[in-house]
Amino acid sequence: MTEAWIDVHAHYTPPTTPEQREAAWRSMRDACFLAPEPYHWTVEQTLEQMDRTGIRMQMLSNQPTTTEALLASNDYGASLTQQYPDRFGLLAALPTDDVAATMAELGRAAELGADGFAVTCRRNGVYLGDPSLEPMWAELDRRGATVFAHPDAYADGVQGRPAPLLEVGFETTRTIVDMLYAGVFRKYPNVKLIVAHCGGGGALPAMSGRLGLLGAQTWVPNPNGLSTDEIRAQLRRLYLDTAATGFPSSLAAALTMTTPDHLVYGSDSGVPCSTEETIEANRKSLLEFDGLTPRQRQDIGRNALALFPGAAARLDGAPSADLTAFTQAAAVPAISRRCQLSPADTARVAREGDLDCPQNRTRVLLIEPAPEGEAPRAGTQAEPLPSIDPRRQCGGQDHPPRQWSAGPLRERGRRSPLCRNHGRRRRQMALHDRSRRPRGSRHAGGGRQRAGVADRRSVIGSRWLAW
Repeated sequence: MTEAWIDVHAHYTPPTTPEQREAAWRSMRDACFLAPEPYHWTVEQTLEQMDRTGIRMQMLSNQPTTTEALLASNDYGASLTQQYPDRFGLLAALPTDDVAATMAELGRAAELGADGFAVTCRRNGVYLGDPSLEPMWAELDRRGATVFAHPDAYADGVQGRPAPLLEVGFETTRTIVDMLYAGVFRKYPNVKLIVAHCGGGGALPAMSGRLGLLGAQTWVPNPNGLSTDEIRAQLRRLYLDTAATGFPSSLAAALTMTTPDHLVYGSDSGVPCSTEETIEANRKSLLEFDGLTPRQRQDIGRNALALFPGAAARLDGAPSADLTAFTQAAAVPAISRRCQLSPADTARVAREGDLDCPQNRTRVLLIEPAPEGEAPRAGTQAEPLPSIDPRRQCGGQDHPPRQWSAGPLRERGRRSPLCRNHGRRRRQMALHDRSRRPRGSRHAGGGRQRAGVADRRSVIGSRWLAW
């Protein structure tokens, strides 16, 4: 089960006519891609599928072959993120076969509201390690940008088979290795690069051991003098998405090259080579992969939050469906069932609003109530916490009911979303880590007082945005 995941590998298509879709379909079939019918992407179908499969946000990318079409596509993608700011993010495509156009599009990033950038491994013959692209990498490094590298989706078939089956993996691997030897990763360490399809269908991770073993040998051209340790370290810094590669054969290799926190979820939705059935089969295999712990498997769907702070901030301001469900009448019974609590523990949860559930790594968020008469700002869910009396007895003083605001939870140590929603200081803490739990005085009414704030209450939610 996935809840509130971020999908970094999702495609979209600007509106097209039936005639345009027919022409594109025939061109695909000429390239050995035997799609049974023209493909039609719509935002409505995409949102419906996201809701059904637990995807909170998609980072959209589309990289047409011409610069004119690419710019128009970026404009349309920007309109989608403006219309659905908490469901879509934009990875603005860069026309890397034209460095002047690329720099101009980088200059439009703020206007577009881009969360990151998308580049093609080899665009019209130009690889990402080409010296002409040094200004682009320098600017991306200055910004500390997140960049999504995707192979050419419009390449011709090879040996009678379509490029998305095999060639995309080899093209991706060649591109990343070329960037490695060109010194791109050494010179521009602030760029965070996500490599599609788990590094080319897992090909790059599978080759990483061979690269580490032989890549620095004297018989290999090595103009920047890379050492074995540097080759391994630079490959380890890459991020890999799980699009069509959520299987042990790819994931096991990926974990020999990088670490679990550098795996991010990708569905490869929005293109004719992916169907709901293949996307679901890939996700199911990912969730069953025993090379990661259950927590690490779930974190794959949320690791991207650290890469896209703008998108994460928009999620902060949006209501969390999962947490909202826990502010309904059946909140405590639902928690009791989920955590298999004893009757005594259930009673404690109802009484104290306090829960330590290591099986599900449940988190407690301590919040300060909104001032009386002040309505919560837009994008939050606010109502009294059910089954838990919002009236607090503090030192014999009876506090009146208040409104309690709920929002999506974030990784421990990151800014609470409620800070953004209400401009007040909050703290998050995981009760399974008692050493990090702030200590406060307990007094007559059983309330907890800290930093001069007596009237606080716990909202029970889940770790990492969702249960």
